[in-house]
Amino acid sequence: MVFFFSLVLGGAFLHGIGNTLRAYYLRNRNVSSDVSVVATMLGASVFSFAAEIAWNGIPNVSAMFWIPFSVTAVLNILIENLNTRALKMEEASVVVPLASTMPAILIFASWVILGEFPSFAGRVGIILIASGAYILRLRGGEIALPAFLRYILPQPFARSVFFLLSPWFRLFSSRGAQYAFLTAWIAAVSVNFDKLATLNSSPMFFTGGAYTVVCAATWTWSKKRGAWKTHDKSLFGQLFLLGLFTGLFTVILNAGYFYAIVPYVGSVKRTQIVWTVLFALVFLKEKDPLLRIAGSAIIFAGTVLVAF
Repeated sequence: MVFFFSLVLGGAFLHGIGNTLRAYYLRNRNVSSDVSVVATMLGASVFSFAAEIAWNGIPNVSAMFWIPFSVTAVLNILIENLNTRALKMEEASVVVPLASTMPAILIFASWVILGEFPSFAGRVGIILIASGAYILRLRGGEIALPAFLRYILPQPFARSVFFLLSPWFRLFSSRGAQYAFLTAWIAAVSVNFDKLATLNSSPMFFTGGAYTVVCAATWTWSKKRGAWKTHDKSLFGQLFLLGLFTGLFTVILNAGYFYAIVPYVGSVKRTQIVWTVLFALVFLKEKDPLLRIAGSAIIFAGTVLVAF
């Protein structure tokens, strides 16, 4: 477990840096979602395949690899594109926690798909991680107080209710929040097939293969719509370098499937929320530092419990 936590927490730290950089390019540099996905996925694929050849030589892939790989590759097309659009439309410190409601959903999904179930302490830890993610979503872009609350509740009480339920209200008013929430549900299914594909190949080969499919599918769809020709691709090279970095931390995170059950890997991976929030506060000047730090602390406490 010490090695597992060192591996996945390290990968999560790098993932937090990657999320912040992607949000910067999408929101501050106005890069299109299509260009961001294609460039970063291409870079991640190149890194992953190069690492596979350097580490293992010719890939050794089990016949049991192809079915789970096909399932998760298709799901990752949706995950990467929806998450990229969410980051472009909403603050990173709102989108990433919202997409990370996955740990709570994952307990049930992994039990159904793989028969894996965490210990009591692990379940408490996973619930804490999801609760911390909820707290991180209490603030975001301004949204209007629903008319029915203004009508049926006294004004001070209505504002308190609105604050506590704002993540759900945001789902009705923010397309970015809707994309992030949908990403969480799809990811809760896909990570189980990520594990099966990784165990029947390697973290490098699986990561490279999945991201190649995502890159090719996104580019093909963008070309078919006629959008690719009109997109500004001047930052493609920088995003490709970010993709190399994405390949590095994704390979590290996927290696965690060799050492723990999926609910634990999926939950500990979500400590990247803490780093994304802190980096977004410092470098992207996002708001509400005390609320963000409180939610991050709860997530950290949940991560500690997952170890037992």
